[in-house]
Amino acid sequence: MLLNLSLRYSVRFICAALLLMAAIFWQGSKLGTEFMPQLDEGDIALHALRIPGTSLLIFGLLFTALNSAKDALVVFSGVPLALTGGVAALLLRDMPLSISAAIGFIALSGIAVLNGVVMLAMIKQLREQGLVLHQAIVQGALQRLRPVLITTPAALAGVV
Repeated sequence: MLLNLSLRYSVRFICAALLLMAAIFWQGSKLGTEFMPQLDEGDIALHALRIPGTSLLIFGLLFTALNSAKDALVVFSGVPLALTGGVAALLLRDMPLSISAAIGFIALSGIAVLNGVVMLAMIKQLREQGLVLHQAIVQGALQRLRPVLITTPAALAGVV
């Protein structure tokens, strides 16, 4: 019960942080080159640090919520894989990277983090029940596959 309660607050915290990141990206994005001001070298360096900086912010928030660098890294490892799939989908459909696609990528990152947290919580719960790591991973994946497959398209439909 306590694990579920703390997990619920952790997931809310992570989702709020991802929404904050979306707001930062939205505010910082430009509509096109005609609206872009002249950038000097300092501004270009600042823009180059935006994505790695927010990635570190996400990892820090996961570390704070999960109290483990290893668990945070496991959950965070789903984000680059999800973004790779998103880029592949854009390439397959021959679509440019637009502002709406960038917002979709932010939502996709949030979905990947949420799915990772759900899977990790189930695996931890099974480990506490006495299963060995390999069995806990397999059984946790089987038990959480349907909830993840149901919630992911629902969240993606909200983006569309």
